[in-house]
Amino acid sequence: MTRIAKLPYLFFRANFIVIGVWLPVLFSIAAQAQEYDTIRNAWNAFRPSQQICINAKLQDSDVTIDQLIDLGIGPDDARLGDIISGCNSLSAEDLKQNFECTIANEGTKILSWCDQAFALLNPDGQYR
Repeated sequence: MTRIAKLPYLFFRANFIVIGVWLPVLFSIAAQAQEYDTIRNAWNAFRPSQQICINAKLQDSDVTIDQLIDLGIGPDDARLGDIISGCNSLSAEDLKQNFECTIANEGTKILSWCDQAFALLNPDGQYR
């Protein structure tokens, strides 16, 4: 066999080896992307008020839901059980809307109409 005749065979063999090595890697990447989407969808199933609550409770650990998703941690992880159950007990539907309330303002009280909302208390005592 001449040197020229061997080239197509070597080219085919080299491509076959490359495909054989990278094919499992490509399948692994596709599986990871699917798992990522599954975890993101599981987190997105929570109402926005629940997500705010969960993120607020995770703030003590300097972690967010988005970071948990990047780490492959879904809401079904046992380590998050107490946080999620606590936030599930809070519901935006339970918040009062358009109710009569009294607001203290520089020594006077003002009668007004109020809506309840979730708020976070900063370490400096300020709400946000």
